[in-house]
Amino acid sequence: MAELKIENNLRHDIRQELFDREWEESQANPLIVGLNASEGLRDTLEELSGFSKSFKSSGILDIMECSDGRVNGDSMLSQNEKLGLAGSGILFSSSENEEFVKNNKGKLKIVTSHDECGAGAIKFADMLKKGESLPEGVRTSDELAQYFAKKQAALLGAEYHHLEKKDFSAEIHNERMVIIDGTARFNAHQVPDLPPRFISAALGLGVEVDYVAREAEVLAGISLGDHGFDSRFTVENPFYIIIFATGQKQLTDLGEALTNFMLSSQGRVKIVGMVVSSEQNN
Repeated sequence: MAELKIENNLRHDIRQELFDREWEESQANPLIVGLNASEGLRDTLEELSGFSKSFKSSGILDIMECSDGRVNGDSMLSQNEKLGLAGSGILFSSSENEEFVKNNKGKLKIVTSHDECGAGAIKFADMLKKGESLPEGVRTSDELAQYFAKKQAALLGAEYHHLEKKDFSAEIHNERMVIIDGTARFNAHQVPDLPPRFISAALGLGVEVDYVAREAEVLAGISLGDHGFDSRFTVENPFYIIIFATGQKQLTDLGEALTNFMLSSQGRVKIVGMVVSSEQNN
């Protein structure tokens, strides 16, 4: 996938001050503290208020937003049960998207896009590189992201909403982890003490493991580069990939698919996971 490039109008020194402040704040987060101390994922999460009630008891969550951790601040949608998927699926191949729509049509109520979509920027760059024609009226990556999300909503039989930058929960990418939700039932808004995070529910929506791993690498790459905390991530303070799996095979398969990426990070990425039973919250 193409290198991510996002326009950001904040001066470099101001951005670094924001990154420093957000980093120090997140260092005190109880989940980060527990994971950095090598405490068990399940034990650490169960200490967080709301986690025991955070998995929907039946069916899947029904609002699909981008995985981007900044879009959690929209006042209209923030308290609803939201799934995450990079660019609402814009990084899917045509065949992957056809299968996704087939499996999820009628299950989702709302599909969203948002300003400064990194997944949209990647897709836009790839299309230009390959000489592919942009849809009529599309001139920028944000317009492409909105075009795709509107089309995706129509295919899924869902409403469409666009989230503006003023609704973002942060001015910068302050994510410390990506949560891969293999259940499609995890409602992060039930757990107020979670640190800033990306969320991907692709695995729980029936998407193949290879795509889920690619998406996780893209999301992690945002944080590990200069759009995120960058060199602040170290062996001692890694970026976490947290997997909520429906069974041991799902957990093992995704872990294996991410092995090369984890190794290439030279210890700056750590994978932890747990199996969530179907009875959780029932």
